[in-house]
Amino acid sequence: GHLAVLEGSFETCGASRLAALAGLRSGCGLVTLIVNNIKNIFFNDIPELMHQNFNKTLKNNFFQKINSIVLGPGLGLNEKKQNQAKCLIKLAMKYNIPVVIDADALFLLKNKFITGITIIATPHIGEAAKLLNISISDVQNNKIQALKLLLKLPINQTSKVIWVLKDVCSIIGVSNDLFIVCEGFAPSLSIAGSGDVLSGIVGSFLSQGYTAINSVLLGVGSHFKAGRILQNTSIRGHLASDIANILPTVLYN
Repeated sequence: GHLAVLEGSFETCGASRLAALAGLRSGCGLVTLIVNNIKNIFFNDIPELMHQNFNKTLKNNFFQKINSIVLGPGLGLNEKKQNQAKCLIKLAMKYNIPVVIDADALFLLKNKFITGITIIATPHIGEAAKLLNISISDVQNNKIQALKLLLKLPINQTSKVIWVLKDVCSIIGVSNDLFIVCEGFAPSLSIAGSGDVLSGIVGSFLSQGYTAINSVLLGVGSHFKAGRILQNTSIRGHLASDIANILPTVLYN
């Protein structure tokens, strides 16, 4: 499969690279980072990662070769990056490509232009609260109810959306009567960049041909298992890239 990841803003572009690394480490054959300027890319950190200029992707039928897209890691709220994300969602609609949406791209789900695609949305507690215009404590105290409210957002009427509410015990909302809880405790997953890795894993499984729900279950499960393995090696000092780099072992076992 071939996964495309939109590069984040300059200050936080590492988040999108973590998603891309996780895509590779969870078995995706090809991963391309869509960038503003290839000259600014550090090619040595992930030599297996491909790069494509954003403007060129719009002209050369690039997305006919893409199996899934990850939007949001490191994106930021600046107008240019938000517009790029919007553009890629429209291309996903054109070519019927499933999309993983995380972080600041989540707020595009309030736009009414999105129709007819499969979306995996992965908000943490704070992002879910913003999407629903309620307090963080309201989400924290009743996550199932928060997921039910997310499932009632207008986007669910025009596209197939699976929600992953990230927390100590993440919960997957598939429909109003189907919620799946990832039971257990993995403090290693609370580090910065962990959610970006999860986005890349789910996008990778989508690109490999798994269904949306199976991609989510495999993604959340392998992400959690990687966190548990790391927790057994040391108490602190883990990096998000450690989660990604241990995925081959997790998936082998």
